[in-house]
Amino acid sequence: MYEDYIETADCAIQMKNEGVCGIDIAGDESRYPLKDFREPVKKCKDAGINVTIHAGEAAGPEYIKEAIDMGADRIGHGVSLIKDRELIGEVARRQIPLEICLTSNIHTQVVADYESHPVMAFIENGVKVTLNTDDRGVSGIDLTYEFMKAYEIGIGLDRLKKITLDSVTVAFLTDDLKRELRDKVISENDEVTDV
Repeated sequence: MYEDYIETADCAIQMKNEGVCGIDIAGDESRYPLKDFREPVKKCKDAGINVTIHAGEAAGPEYIKEAIDMGADRIGHGVSLIKDRELIGEVARRQIPLEICLTSNIHTQVVADYESHPVMAFIENGVKVTLNTDDRGVSGIDLTYEFMKAYEIGIGLDRLKKITLDSVTVAFLTDDLKRELRDKVISENDEVTDV
């Protein structure tokens, strides 16, 4: 299996100029330890390829710490970060975004319900978050649904607008594409008001 990880990293590196902008280490981190991915992640990082690592959903904050140590540009889920105040501070200082998937985290029983999700605590502690669907086919939702759920649990319109802009900032895009997308988001955000 390890050879598959190396082969995937090599393929991503070969395709870097063909549109590959990042890799994602995803899955049940309690069954697939991150140490097995160190070399492929390092190869990609050394080649200038961005890395997202799924950590802190099926396992504790130590997986998030390990993902950061490996050079993760983004953390998928990161829910268990709430258990480590010091690590929350480090993630906030380093502005490593968490890809928050509210509905998925309920479906996987990581949190009991939307209201008990730690996303508000992350935001209040300066952690950069993005809202995501995780797996639309499994959850049967779309991103609009996730934004509505976030609004319902108290993430106000101004914060949702900031989350949208932060999503552009952390996207694995060129600076020119980010500027173009940011301008579009700002323009469209100006049209959004509370109902």
